Amino acid sequence: MPLIDMLKEAALRAGCLKAVPSVTGGRQDLTPEVLAERLMPAVYVHGTNAGTKAVAGGDHRHSEEEIRHARRRFLTAETARQIAIEIAPPINGIGCEPGTR
Repeated sequence: MPLIDMLKEAALRAGCLKAVPSVTGGRQDLTPEVLAERLMPAVYVHGTNAGTKAVAGGDHRHSEEEIRHARRRFLTAETARQIAIEIAPPINGIGCEPGTR
């Protein structure tokens, strides 16, 4: 199983996408699963400096424009920080519930 799939699954199970403002409020026509699938490549782009075009050519069903849109609309510094805080305990096997820190 690729690492990006494991991270996406951990994000969904931990419920950390609640940190993304437009998931919890406002008009949102993306399911949490689709949002996670689009955010993970966007995070990868930032982490590796690989470029959106190169990552969009990978083995997934989302276009370069969809990944760019998710990055522009949903991926802010504060959102990334909050997601990291929420996802760290489940990944590390710590027994606390998301949002209890």
